[in-house]
Amino acid sequence: MKLCEIVKDLENRQVFGYKQDGNTVTAHRWEVYHVTGNIWIHEPDPDQYGQVFPRVCLFFPGVKIGLDLFSIGLYQMMNWEESELISKMDFLNMGFADESDFIRSAENRMNTGSWVKNSEIAFVRQFAPAFAERMTAYHDEKSREREEKDRERIEAARKHAEEEAAERERITAEKIDEAERAIKAGREFQNETVFGKSLFNLVLDRNEIPVPIRTRGWIADRLKTVRIVPECRSVSISFWKASKTAKASQTVYELIWTLYKKLAA
Repeated sequence: MKLCEIVKDLENRQVFGYKQDGNTVTAHRWEVYHVTGNIWIHEPDPDQYGQVFPRVCLFFPGVKIGLDLFSIGLYQMMNWEESELISKMDFLNMGFADESDFIRSAENRMNTGSWVKNSEIAFVRQFAPAFAERMTAYHDEKSREREEKDRERIEAARKHAEEEAAERERITAEKIDEAERAIKAGREFQNETVFGKSLFNLVLDRNEIPVPIRTRGWIADRLKTVRIVPECRSVSISFWKASKTAKASQTVYELIWTLYKKLAA
């Protein structure tokens, strides 16, 4: 018999889970149906994409509120044989026979440094309050360790970002210096892209030469090389995207000469 063929005698029960913030423990009241042992299933309404992810819940006889264990894909679940489900629950160590099984599982996880959930602590507090306090102390310690690791990771990421930014600034400054030397010496200067920006635009910006927005875009997209021959008062340029109609506006030539005069002063 497949799981989808099981008769669903629904019961309205409380189960420990989390609020939408994913952190605050709350006792949901859900419609659930029995599958095997202490395992029950809750099938929520479809999400915005029409998908359903049933929740697997754990209930012990005589314990008022159950525990939300995990979700499972509906189509995967529906194709499981009933015997398959039982073996999978055993494999996941979720098919607990009684409260002592759950406590042993939690203790094993704590001994190996694994995480325990706040919802599990609330669940255990119903039948083993002393052990729940041990779980709370362990959870608080692991939380502090996580927070410390998060701080270290954030700090390392910040330092790495600063180092990368400094390296980009160094490389950009060297590129601009070399471009300025080439322009002053009358050598050909190539308008390459430096970290996503046009080198010639960067040179103009450093020298505080205002550039119209459309001209700035043209320089970035079309301008390939520039060469100034001061003795002849000539400017030669080439294009990245050459065509019969490729030509520069007078504004571009004026910007080139303005830049040269400023560098040569």
